[in-house]
Amino acid sequence: MGVDTDTDTTPGLSGPLSGLRVVELGFAIAGPLAGTLMADLGADVVKVEQPGVGDGMRHMGPKVQGVGLWWLVAGRNKRCITADIKTEAGAAILRGLLAQADILVENFRPGVLDRLGFGWQAVHALNPRLIMLSISGFGQTGPRAGRPGFGKLAEAFSGATNLTGDPQREPVHPSYSLGDVACALMGAFGAMSAVHARAATGQGQQVDLALYEPLFRLIDWQLPLHTLAGTVVRRNGPRFPFGEAFLTELCQTRDGDAIVFSAATPSHLQRLAALLRSEGLDGDFSQTGVLGDALRGWIASHDRERVLQLFEQHDLVSGPVYTPADLLVDPHVAARGNVVRLPHPQLGDVPMPNAVPAFSATPGGVRWLGAGLGEHTDEVLRDRLGYDAARIAALRRDGVI
Repeated sequence: MGVDTDTDTTPGLSGPLSGLRVVELGFAIAGPLAGTLMADLGADVVKVEQPGVGDGMRHMGPKVQGVGLWWLVAGRNKRCITADIKTEAGAAILRGLLAQADILVENFRPGVLDRLGFGWQAVHALNPRLIMLSISGFGQTGPRAGRPGFGKLAEAFSGATNLTGDPQREPVHPSYSLGDVACALMGAFGAMSAVHARAATGQGQQVDLALYEPLFRLIDWQLPLHTLAGTVVRRNGPRFPFGEAFLTELCQTRDGDAIVFSAATPSHLQRLAALLRSEGLDGDFSQTGVLGDALRGWIASHDRERVLQLFEQHDLVSGPVYTPADLLVDPHVAARGNVVRLPHPQLGDVPMPNAVPAFSATPGGVRWLGAGLGEHTDEVLRDRLGYDAARIAALRRDGVI
């Protein structure tokens, strides 16, 4: 899919989305990550923040020497400006940027941008080619549309939390922002789909995405299983809730590490049985439950590397459960270029995940860490909107930027 844009490529930006102009009004977490994903692949993303406040992600999570580590990754590759869009001068800045933009990313509660004069009808009239990615807790329509929504609530509402945890205990949340990151991925996909559609129609459109909807879509077997089979869909620990026909599990090894394996075909199940017999175990391994119980016991009595070695010898699908320490030294991760390190004036080299996926001809990448609040304001106002130094100084003096 080629990027259909009338704008010039910003110097220094490369990747499959080079030439695409994005304005981001997002804040923690899904909206900003959607912007970052596009920026990683070369889009020129201008993040507009409230002066003196900024995105809450700047202050979330652990800090080293007063530097927020999460923001260094979450805010990377974006040009950060400040503008108080509640003032006429600040609103004029945003209107100027939107008039030139391909995509607007926002994740305010429905109605907020309408009250500020930047709802869908207003921005579409300003720039009919503009695509507006609107992420909210429950979407722009429906009886819950006006309610606030956050990632953990979305995970629970989607049905994903119901599937996570020990079957004998309460459900658990994943210990990272699963709902938000899934929504960011689906949101970026939706925005790119709208860019593709614009090539045929010449018109932008609003992409309306509720925070819970990506996970709801990804767990695509729950509804037919419940409705047609009468199955009570519940969490089943590290195993699939309907895993009678195959095995896929996470097991702890003797040395305190863990592995995951998957055997989803009859031939894989036969090779698992052969592995156990080669280790001196026997039983009616034609029964999946018997095979699974025997495997768990055998894995628990051996170190991780031996288990993985034997799985590989029997041509079985398995792998280690990695920690960040493992990822930083794994030769495959290194060979794929999955980790990139960028310099920081206080912290030295900062490792983080590289841009994905890999492109053979137009690769993306990480060009800079999350910028300071308003770091690119003068640059963007000068280069994008043609403001001179005196006008920029006056805006700063008046607290607009």
